[in-house]
Amino acid sequence: MVKLSRTKFDAFVSRMGMFGIAMFFLLLFLLKSGHSIGVIVLSVTSVIAIGVLLYRKTKFNLTRDNKNLIYFFVVYGLGLLLINLWHQNPIKDFEYAGKFLLVIPIFLFFQKYPIKITWFFTLIMISTILGGCLGYYNHIHYEWASRATVKGLNTIIYSGVIQLFAFISLLGLLLAKKINNTTLRYLYITLAVLSFFVGIIASIFSRSRGVFLALPIQLLLVTYFYFKYYKKITLIVGAGIIFIFLIVYFIPQTNIKERIDKAGESLSLYQKGDVHTNVGLRLEMYKFSLSLAKEKPILGYSSQEIKTRQQQNTQISHLHHFHSHSFQYLAYYGVVGVFLLLGLYYFSFFSFLEKFKSINIYSKTLGMAGLLMLSSYFVYDLTDVLFLEDIGLFVYVVLTSVICSPLETQLQER
Repeated sequence: MVKLSRTKFDAFVSRMGMFGIAMFFLLLFLLKSGHSIGVIVLSVTSVIAIGVLLYRKTKFNLTRDNKNLIYFFVVYGLGLLLINLWHQNPIKDFEYAGKFLLVIPIFLFFQKYPIKITWFFTLIMISTILGGCLGYYNHIHYEWASRATVKGLNTIIYSGVIQLFAFISLLGLLLAKKINNTTLRYLYITLAVLSFFVGIIASIFSRSRGVFLALPIQLLLVTYFYFKYYKKITLIVGAGIIFIFLIVYFIPQTNIKERIDKAGESLSLYQKGDVHTNVGLRLEMYKFSLSLAKEKPILGYSSQEIKTRQQQNTQISHLHHFHSHSFQYLAYYGVVGVFLLLGLYYFSFFSFLEKFKSINIYSKTLGMAGLLMLSSYFVYDLTDVLFLEDIGLFVYVVLTSVICSPLETQLQER
């Protein structure tokens, strides 16, 4: 029986990890909405990661912030599991909490087998272009903005991820100067610029509210990041991007201005008592969540109790979620659930900030990518439930695992 040496085994596993990441980004936007796929993919990936780490008897040298983040993954997952158990919710409600426990082996795997940084950014760029093209296809053939889901693809959630990837691609552009091969460098630059514009335009065409809310913050973070390196160019490019956005905003065919004006009109109608608009229904769901929290503030209501109470309100009985992660948690898990969600943002923030503070340009770029993702998720949370969708969870898991891995010391392009 042939036995692989540790060096050959690690090299093989590292290549398989890179292949897995490549498949993830290339197939990401083909993943249909639904729960069973997410559980299967995460379960299989976690089992493989555990097997590899146990076989290698891996010892980890984690930073304090990464340790805290892993500990909180355990607290977060177990906390939600216990609350679901307390409410005697159906098995399917335990699934989301279980997914976060499955995150830990994947996170540890990339601590041992990190991937190349430019490879990581290149895959995000390619994924953005593929996702953007899919978005254009949906917009043309299925009227993307008219329905939240097109043939099982949650296009509202996808538009937020595409926009996030577009800005991460723009961050990755800074690393082009580290590529020695001239041809590859210009190819990388072209890919970064193309993916940014394809991703941004595709996300804007979705006309998702979360996309518009997150856009100024994302642009501000990227501008802040680049300003340290290229002050004049950053100001010029930033002004150019804003100018392009304004043009797109006023083009009648995009209906962007019309949608924003309509949101203002819907708010005015809601104040007059008309809740039968997109904005009005969302506000009613928020109000419903707050009313539930007043009655059971600590651990919230069971899923069956919430469903029964919602059916009694004919105005919101047809809605499937609260259109806000925070309000959803407040209803289902009470104040405890909201603190768990805030804790996830808190510990992730310090892990990314630790990376961003590094003097290493690779590490700094990854740290900003993490902060960009976190701020985007926080804003998207105001109007939707990105974390509750498989794609939202997958993107968080993969990006967090890669960003927090020791990339500045291993597998770096010099």
